[in-house]
Amino acid sequence: MSTLLRAALARLGGPVEVFVAHGFGRSYNWKSSIPWRKLPGILPCGLWEDVRKRPSLPTFALVTDVGNDLLYGAGAQQLVDWATECIARLEQLEAQIVVTELPIESILATSNVRFQIFRTIFFPPSRLTLKTACDHAQRTNEGLIEVANRHGCKHLQMPSSWYGIDPIHIRRSCRRAAWQAVVDAWQEPGGDEEKCVFPCKNRYLLNTARPQERWLLGMHQTRTQPSLTLVDGSRVAIY
Repeated sequence: MSTLLRAALARLGGPVEVFVAHGFGRSYNWKSSIPWRKLPGILPCGLWEDVRKRPSLPTFALVTDVGNDLLYGAGAQQLVDWATECIARLEQLEAQIVVTELPIESILATSNVRFQIFRTIFFPPSRLTLKTACDHAQRTNEGLIEVANRHGCKHLQMPSSWYGIDPIHIRRSCRRAAWQAVVDAWQEPGGDEEKCVFPCKNRYLLNTARPQERWLLGMHQTRTQPSLTLVDGSRVAIY
């Protein structure tokens, strides 16, 4: 989040209002748990209702990490349908939308041993095989590209050089380049990155911010949003 927001602020200027539904292993439609924290799905979370209540402003949106649900047992068409619904809702906000493709090159280059280790560590209940994962990922990506083209969204390929042993999470050393590629796809005059103020305090605030709803160690917690204000006055609401 810190790397992405810094790039976005440099591109768009600030202050801005940020609405984000994110989280490790996040599902687009189901409640997900990794491993002691649960979050609601992106589609049923409170982001959509809250953002519709805000005054109309130029809006820039990112739809990413669509493939997580494959490890929860969702089919390719389900993932495409959920992403399509997100895009449709963002279109109602007249947003400029960027969609990241699945990291197909990285997934197809994954060995069975590497896949088994990754699946066991991050998605232990899953029994998905590498062959099935590759097949579903390819069909999901094809559907995602078709939907993005149909709705006039920019879609970005995710080169294998951005990934390491972990086939679906961007390497730390490549995050800045990856997120810069995302914000560069928004059709907005570029700002001055050197003048973008993003101190360590912002990173601390983002790392400790609580979402609107979560279950932590079985305890249901809620938090009024926006949950934090960055140094430049940008407000961040997390779901």
